[in-house]
Amino acid sequence: MKYHSYFIALGLLIAGLGETPAIAQQASMNAADVAKIQADVGAAASTWVKTFSSRDIPAIVAKWANPAIQFEPNGIKLLTPADLEANYKKTFVELAKTPFDHSEDLGHVVCVMSPTMAISSDHFRRIAKDGSVILEGYGHYLYTKKADGWRMTAAIPTPLKNMNCN
Repeated sequence: MKYHSYFIALGLLIAGLGETPAIAQQASMNAADVAKIQADVGAAASTWVKTFSSRDIPAIVAKWANPAIQFEPNGIKLLTPADLEANYKKTFVELAKTPFDHSEDLGHVVCVMSPTMAISSDHFRRIAKDGSVILEGYGHYLYTKKADGWRMTAAIPTPLKNMNCN
């Protein structure tokens, strides 16, 4: 039930992000529009995995919308670039205590919600310094299209593996 609440909160939050309601935007999209958005968001997701592996915190923060959304047990929190920078510094301090070396991109399922919004379900592996697989998992991210391209707006906490767009 907790994850259902996240999706309701996410839906209510993003309903106000666009100038035109999502349902009206979807009606004006054709298959080529959807395919282009899927390719563009998939490329942004692939770039995200490489950027995270680089540990370049300014480049990582630049992949996020401003503000970004963090889901918490009692609601949502808006994160500034400074908040994201502090979070990633902590993340990389913790990862330095592990054998983690890099992540590998195993593909994406991109669900297009409107011309300016999509959810990417990303399949990845975390690889150790010795080349072994530490973890194979999935991340789910809300992407919004900004003037300078597609940006991650929220990480969506869910136990799902790859999402099904239907």
